[in-house]
Amino acid sequence: MALADEQMTTISQAKILILDECVDIYNQLYPQFERHFALERISLEESHKLSNVVPPDGVVVIAGRAQYPYVIQWLRQIRQYDAWQYIPIIPYINMPEETFFLNAGATECWVHPISIDAMITRMKNHLNRVKQLHQYGRQLQEYRQAYLAQSHLIEIASHDLQHPINDLLMIEGLLQQYAQQDTQIKALLEDMNVALDTMQEALTDFLTALYVRSEVQFNPQYISVSNILLDIGLKYTSRAASKNIQVVIGQTIGYMYADPRRLKQIVENLVSNAVKYSPPNKEVHIWSEVASEGTYIRVRDWGPGIPPEERYLLFSEFGRLSTQPTGNESSIGLGLWVVKKLAEGMNGEAGARFPEEGGSVFWVRLPSNPPA
Repeated sequence: MALADEQMTTISQAKILILDECVDIYNQLYPQFERHFALERISLEESHKLSNVVPPDGVVVIAGRAQYPYVIQWLRQIRQYDAWQYIPIIPYINMPEETFFLNAGATECWVHPISIDAMITRMKNHLNRVKQLHQYGRQLQEYRQAYLAQSHLIEIASHDLQHPINDLLMIEGLLQQYAQQDTQIKALLEDMNVALDTMQEALTDFLTALYVRSEVQFNPQYISVSNILLDIGLKYTSRAASKNIQVVIGQTIGYMYADPRRLKQIVENLVSNAVKYSPPNKEVHIWSEVASEGTYIRVRDWGPGIPPEERYLLFSEFGRLSTQPTGNESSIGLGLWVVKKLAEGMNGEAGARFPEEGGSVFWVRLPSNPPA
């Protein structure tokens, strides 16, 4: 919404421009209009110059039948300028042909005969609405600035938390080497690893949600699906092993034209969800397929699935379902929403299906090539 930044004048000081070729009608309007508004008058022939000047607060167009085509054309042209989009423009006509003017961008039409008092009241109402629009625009800008400032602080705090989590994961990995013979300590370290991974995942989703609400930048390139799936499969093998879940990598064919970092985040979220909601002693399958519309990555789990009445919540922000993780893992409800937003931002889509034999298949489709 493009609104002027200047403070809106009071209605009594509002500048009303009158475009006309009829001295008699202008002389009838002037005495009463002049008590309420600051008036300026120019001819219809001069109206083409208005696109280059600061707009008035309102416009009244006095047109005879012969000038209708010119006024309609002028309305269409002037409404293309941002500064003129919300200016009340009201033709004063002597025939009931309002539809042509309204379709061209007129705010309303005054059809003769109409009292001058009614004209003044209607113009004041339009000016009040524009004034409110300016106020809402300023408030929206203030809210946006406050939101961006708050988001920036949260982003800084979240980034600062990433570093100690990475340090703890590194320390946990080193300690694992010295705890091979102590099953109790080894189990505690594995729990620690899962907890840290969960924290890191939640922070990543939270930061991405902040980026998505603004204008996240993507740096697409050709990516081998094989490299992505093998790396992520290996990463989640140990987490899945703590629940006796096996991560199985199927075919890994195809290429995607996507941002590597964001694609990795999408696939990690899908695999993490599959492991999180799968019961012990099951498998999670990951594979890719190539189709005419792009390349698909699919993640299959054998969890409880999603109740039909709750499926509309999938991919929604903070969508919380009755289905719970099977290993007391936590979820903030952002993962699938992030998947959807990132996929759409890279000219793709995400979805899910629920086979009759149980479980879920979540998928993402992204282009195999740059857009034409």
